Amino acid sequence: MKLVVLAMILSGQAMAQTCFTRTVELETNEVSLAREICIESIDLDLDYFGGSKAKMKITADGVPAEKEFSLNSGRARVDGSRLYEVVVSGNSEGGFCDDFWQSEATASIVISKDAKTISVDNIKGELFYSYDYCHSDTDLKQSFDYTKN
Repeated sequence: MKLVVLAMILSGQAMAQTCFTRTVELETNEVSLAREICIESIDLDLDYFGGSKAKMKITADGVPAEKEFSLNSGRARVDGSRLYEVVVSGNSEGGFCDDFWQSEATASIVISKDAKTISVDNIKGELFYSYDYCHSDTDLKQSFDYTKN
């Protein structure tokens, strides 16, 4: 019974809707990337024994989606908070040994040390290209920040 109460106390939601807009055009039309991304909510599921995770509700150009990420990763910051990089939008186009394009938008999410405060610092967009995906790594072709609304 105590374990159930502890799990209920440590689980929760903390943040208001935050939206970001892409103000630049992609260098190619081979792939797309959401113009507006809104983080609707982030629910924390904190497990004292190690399986903690977060569930994000987002909309990308008005289309709702859910993303989940582990809270056992992330980078510690000086103030004790943790930074998580989560891909929230993107796609790829191309074949195994052919031209390959990939786009992705990555949100930087900060969760305070006491897990009471969650914020989205920014969303970064990136565009990658490989002329031969089975023999060559992808090269970064374009990088930009989304503008917070």
